[in-house]
Amino acid sequence: MREIRDGFFYNADVDADLSFCQFARDNDHFLYVDNQRYYGFLADSETFDNSGKHLHPEMYQIFENRYLWESRYVHPDYFAALDGSAEIAQPCPDVYDYPLMSEKFAKELIEEMENFGHWSDGKNEVGYS
Repeated sequence: MREIRDGFFYNADVDADLSFCQFARDNDHFLYVDNQRYYGFLADSETFDNSGKHLHPEMYQIFENRYLWESRYVHPDYFAALDGSAEIAQPCPDVYDYPLMSEKFAKELIEEMENFGHWSDGKNEVGYS
């Protein structure tokens, strides 16, 4: 078993997964790759902000952990509306009502803004007639 574990460090010029595969090939170890079942995914924690600056740091991980972000914050019916398999309500001409963000997103966005302490008081009159 130790011999196989060393495969992750077999070639320092490539990532650990590629090093392991090269080690297995070079040592005649058979690899069976199966993508028929879902076993999970890897989350990127390299840029995760643990500084305490944000109340919900996951909200800022849209590019690093897209799958997690979408599963948390995109409305479950959004993709059905996007691909045309769901009927989109049109309460009046040229106005469409479709699900976009989840309730969790709305709640955490409000909490994030309140935590930031600069939520608008609604008194801005600039640009309104």
